[in-house]
This record gives sequence, C-alpha cells and structure tokens, in this order.
Amino acid sequence: MRHIQVEILARGEENGVLAARGTIRVQYNARRIFESLCDPEENKRIFDNCASVNFRQLIHEDQVKKTRLFEVSKTGQWNLLGIPINFESTVLAMEDWKKYEISFKLKKQGAMKHMSGFWRIVPVSQDESIVLFYNEAVPFIRIPSIFKVFAGRLIQEMAVSLLEDLRSASKRWQKEEAEGIRHHFNAIEPGSTEA
Repeated sequence: MRHIQVEILARGEENGVLAARGTIRVQYNARRIFESLCDPEENKRIFDNCASVNFRQLIHEDQVKKTRLFEVSKTGQWNLLGIPINFESTVLAMEDWKKYEISFKLKKQGAMKHMSGFWRIVPVSQDESIVLFYNEAVPFIRIPSIFKVFAGRLIQEMAVSLLEDLRSASKRWQKEEAEGIRHHFNAIEPGSTEA
C-alpha cells in the first residue's frame, strides 16, 4: 500500500499547539532519501512550498556520533484560502546519520512562537523505506476557537503536501536513474572521506 497517512494530534486546543504526524511508504533507498533531505538544493527541489533556502550554517559536527547541527533559514510559501503567504523561519536542524533522522526546532520567532519536529527514514529493504514526519507549531497569533476545525484541515493538507512532494521526488529520482542519471547529493556523512 502506497498511501499517505496523516494524523492531526492537536488543533490549538491546548496552549495554541498545532501538531501532525504522517507516514508514507516510498520505493527508494532510505540512505538516499536521507541524503536528499540533507542537501539544501535538493531539499528545495523536493518541496513545492520552499521558496528559498536563505542560508545553512554548520554549528557543530560529531564524527563519532555521526551528527551535524546546522542553523538553517528558509522562506516558506503556502496558500491560505487562495492567498499566497510567505514566511521566513530559522531553525536548528540536527542530522543524525545513524538513525537517518533530521530533528528541528525554531531558533528565531517569526510567524511561529514555537515550532519543532522531525523527519525519520526507516529502511524496509534496499529499495523501500517508510518516512515518518512530525511537526508541531504555535502560531504567533492565537487561533480563535471557531477556526480550530479549519486549522486542523489546513495542517493535514500541509502535511499531506510535504509527503506527496517527497513521493514525487522519489519517483523522479527513480526515473532519472533508469535513464542513467546518478544523483550526487551535497550531503556527506560526518567523518566520511568522500569529497
């Protein structure tokens, strides 16, 4: 089964927190998916809502634990009731190359007072993976009670959109590889001697 599952965990009822988690099964190698998410340029190509990657700065690298901490600024672009909305967010993103996980948390408030979550890629076989996604946020402006059901639908649509973008990218990679195009993502494991 190749469908996307998204569950809304919070619609702003408690402390204004909006939260969703999602899963998708993808016919692609887990490490390659992880490398693509760690590559800022490929990440921008994957996600339609990423208007720009403003900067990505290495803060810390642990070659033994195989982790890297980056400060990353992106400008996101979403449609809210047909109106395009752009917003910048700066996060601290931890790449864990042993777990194939990227966890993130908001560094600087902007449209959100709080935001955190993770992407985790679980290998099922050499060419199949399960991608897990979790995100929670507290908007800078509190959502009125009458809009909480709408907020839940909006969060679900956003999470589904991200997972669909990743599935589409994996299909594009498969097609390109079948045509002899091999991707060299700009993401190298900490401590690796690759150039």
